[in-house]
Amino acid sequence: MGNKEHHFRTPIDAARLEIEKEIPIRIPGLETLRGVARSLPVHFHGEVSPAEALAHVVAADVVVCPSRDETGPLAVMEAMGFGKPIVSTSVGAVPELLDDGVSGLVVEPGEVPPLKAALKRMITDAGLRARCGQAARRSFDERLSSERYGRSMAARIERAIASRR
Repeated sequence: MGNKEHHFRTPIDAARLEIEKEIPIRIPGLETLRGVARSLPVHFHGEVSPAEALAHVVAADVVVCPSRDETGPLAVMEAMGFGKPIVSTSVGAVPELLDDGVSGLVVEPGEVPPLKAALKRMITDAGLRARCGQAARRSFDERLSSERYGRSMAARIERAIASRR
């Protein structure tokens, strides 16, 4: 394969390929991300099982979702359910899920300085962490809980049945 470089959407994709084949890889932005991690009390756990991932969310002081492209993302919804303060990029449904400055901090994807500033702000401001975590949980209960979803789905089914009569 020679010196051919590959670009990947996520470090996990790159790691999977590296395990399957011996190819030199380059992950754009990885050194910048490592620099941010060295300057803040941040821990990277790599790829973990779903149970381990939830355990990390429960144990976390702040949940970070620095995605460049996602629809959900599920990590944000899970963190909301556990009442965790969240720093996320504004990908997919995040702007609808998080009220910036209220239930979390939201930054543009791919912009490292604002992500670093948001992380530092959330990490160093205990009051902000508490307020955002509480607001995230309230928002989850109001819009995403299984009880809320079940009531909404039942109402839609009843409307659909009534419209066919």
